[in-house]
Amino acid sequence: MWFCLTFYQIIRQFSYLVGGHRMQFCAIGAWGKLFLLYFASTKCIPIHILSSKSETKPMKKIIFLLCLSFFLSCTNDNNTTDSSNILLKKIVTHNYGTTYETIFTYDGNKLLQQKSNRQKKVFTYQGDNIVKIEWYQNPNSENELLQYVNFEYYPDGTLKRFKKYLDAPVTVDFIYNANGTVEFSYVADYNSYYNYTGRFKIDNQEISQFEFLTGNSPKSSIIFHYDNKNHPLKNVTGYNKLILFGFFYDSMHNSGFSTNSGNMQNQISYSYSSEPNTKYTTNSLEYNSNNFPTSINKDDDYVADYLFY
Repeated sequence: MWFCLTFYQIIRQFSYLVGGHRMQFCAIGAWGKLFLLYFASTKCIPIHILSSKSETKPMKKIIFLLCLSFFLSCTNDNNTTDSSNILLKKIVTHNYGTTYETIFTYDGNKLLQQKSNRQKKVFTYQGDNIVKIEWYQNPNSENELLQYVNFEYYPDGTLKRFKKYLDAPVTVDFIYNANGTVEFSYVADYNSYYNYTGRFKIDNQEISQFEFLTGNSPKSSIIFHYDNKNHPLKNVTGYNKLILFGFFYDSMHNSGFSTNSGNMQNQISYSYSSEPNTKYTTNSLEYNSNNFPTSINKDDDYVADYLFY
C-alpha cells in the first residue's frame, strides 16, 4: 500500500516531476518505466483515494495518459543528439593509388592538430580566433617547418589579413563592402608578377562567386554551389572565420580534404570560366543521420574521402 500511495502521489504531482527530479524517473530504464506504467494504471490506485467506483475508470485513464506522455518524453530526450558538439575525428583518403589517414585532435571545440603520415598542421588560438597555422614536413616532430601563416582580424571578428612565410611568402588583405562583397589584394612577396586583385561575393557564410579584377593572369570567374547540410568542420571554433583564406589554397592544403571545400556547408559543384572556356566540377556526397558527410566522391577512381566523427 505504501508503494502504491507514493507512486500515485508522484504521478499526481506531474509538474514537479518535470522539474528537478525528472531524471530520476527517466534513469530507471524502459522496462522499469513500462512496469510502473502498467502497475499504476491497473493495480496501484489506493481505493481510499477515490470517492466512488464510478471515478476509478476515468482516473486510471488520466494517470495512464500522464505516465505514457512522460515515458515518451524521456525516450525522446535520451535519443536526441546535439549536432553542435559533433567533431570530425578522422579522414581516410584515397588519392591516386595511395591511402592515408588524417587524425584531428581537439581541446573542446578548438582544433589543435591535423596529423597524417604525410605532414602535420598545428593550430594556435588567441581567444576564439585561429591566429597561426604551422605546416611540418615530418608528422612526428616539429623540427622541419615547411611554412606558417599568421592571421589578423577586424574588431568584428572578420579576417583582415593573412601572411604566409617561408615557402613562397605572400600577403593578402581584405576589405568588406556593405553590399556583401569582399575585395582583396594578393601580394606575392617573392615575385610581383603574381600580384593580383579580386572580389568575392558572400552568401550564407559561403563564397558564392569569385571575380578576377586586375593582374597578369587571364581574367576569370568562379561560381560555387553548396548543399544544405553540415560541413565536417562546421563546429570547429574559429574555422568559419577562415573561409576567405581557404580560397587561396587547395582544400587538401587548407582543411585536410582532397575533394571538399566550404565553410558551414559542403561544396557540391563549381564552374570556372576563363574566356572562352568554362569548366564544371561536381562532388558526390553521402551523409549520416545528423547531415554530416561520411563520404565524398567514393566512386571516384582517383580521389575520395571517408569521414569519421
